[in-house]
Amino acid sequence: MADSISGLGKGPEKAAGTPAARSNSAPAGNQAARPAAGTDSVNLTDTARQLQALSRAVDGTDPVDSSRVEAVRLALEAGQYSVDSRRIAEQLLQFDN
Repeated sequence: MADSISGLGKGPEKAAGTPAARSNSAPAGNQAARPAAGTDSVNLTDTARQLQALSRAVDGTDPVDSSRVEAVRLALEAGQYSVDSRRIAEQLLQFDN
């Protein structure tokens, strides 16, 4: 059996989380739940402070070692760049542990 879900002829529904639903869900006179303007605050954990300090420390650094990139590029052009597949495999396995 199929039900019609077209909603034709019905009034608007108030979905949870919409402003209309939120305003009607709180009991009348319950103004204590709303914070006063200008009183918001944030408390950072020690971990968040450490991450923030680390982020500031690396902001000015170059994420790419340009000299290393240039050395690899030159070795590739000269045909002198060799790949050590055993070393790569060992390092990939370290990620698994």
